Amino acid sequence: MRWVVLLVAFFVSAWLLGCGATSANTQAWAQATPDGKRVFRVCRRHPGVDPNARAWYELGDGTPRTAFQPVEELLESGPVKAVFVYDPYAPPESRRLLGIAHQDLPCDKPPPPPPPPPPPPPPEEEIAAKASEAAPAKRTTVRTEVRRAGKRPPDRRFIGQTASAPEPAPAGDDWKLSPEEAAALQDNRVKECLKGACHARHQNFRKDWKHRVKLYDGVSKSTGSGRGGAAPPPKPAAPPPKPAAKAAPAPAPAPKQAAKVAPAPQPAPKTTVKATTRPASGSSTSGDTGSYTNTHASGKTYDGKGSRERSQVSGRRIERKTGDQHVATDWRPAPNGREAFKEEARRLKEHGGPGRPDNHNKIESPGKKLIEQEK
Repeated sequence: MRWVVLLVAFFVSAWLLGCGATSANTQAWAQATPDGKRVFRVCRRHPGVDPNARAWYELGDGTPRTAFQPVEELLESGPVKAVFVYDPYAPPESRRLLGIAHQDLPCDKPPPPPPPPPPPPPPEEEIAAKASEAAPAKRTTVRTEVRRAGKRPPDRRFIGQTASAPEPAPAGDDWKLSPEEAAALQDNRVKECLKGACHARHQNFRKDWKHRVKLYDGVSKSTGSGRGGAAPPPKPAAPPPKPAAKAAPAPAPAPKQAAKVAPAPQPAPKTTVKATTRPASGSSTSGDTGSYTNTHASGKTYDGKGSRERSQVSGRRIERKTGDQHVATDWRPAPNGREAFKEEARRLKEHGGPGRPDNHNKIESPGKKLIEQEK
């Protein structure tokens, strides 16, 4: 039974190839070469070959094989029996060459036809003949147009502007010296630093810096700085002497009058010293009160709260005015100063006194020694 099936299949394939061969002479998509090989154009590729294959062939066993060489070489090859070329413009009847299993597959859509070629250019003789024909004369019109400037004034932002001068190249501070003087100044600085003179103005470098500064009189020879801050400015030139004025004519002599006698100088009035007293804080066992005096010769009394403040109980200060100077005598104890000292010492001992600015030690009373001596 198996041999019967194979035999039937062989006859069917032979019949299909025979049908194609009989119509190959009349179909444009099937051609035959002189050596008996056939070339077919198919509207789609066989599913068993490469999807990008341009052609495929068979060796007579019904198996399609992708062709990697040109069609001319396949036709010259001996084992090749049939060559199939992919042509999307082939008729749909070419699908029968794909076999019974694939003959119902649709054909590929053909690409759009290429554009028609451009028409050939006319011969040169016709172009020369047309150029030789004289064209009728045409009347030309010349129109002259005058364009006047507008009434709009020019932009004043750009009137009178000039290019700014280029900035000079940056240079070091050379104190407006010539190149030779600047080089000499630089050498002088180096020599001073090597000798240690450039560091002699700071107490952290040398202990004898004061002595070295005196050598230059407080002024550096290189930078012009020192104890005075800078070198002294040059003295201005003396103004030229003014021409002598012409002597004025002598006034006419006045009529004789009685000579006036100047009054005799009067002696200066005696200055009196006024004293003001105020009781000291606290009570006194003896009944006396402390005395605080600070009286100016002019009679103005200071209350002890200004720059002339001294001790409130130490005594008084006498000032007298002599000419334009103030002469102050030494401190003199008040008549009741001893008792006031004692009272202040007792008060500080009992209640404590005001602290110093650092609030660490107490102010001792000036009468403390007097109390210790009595004991």
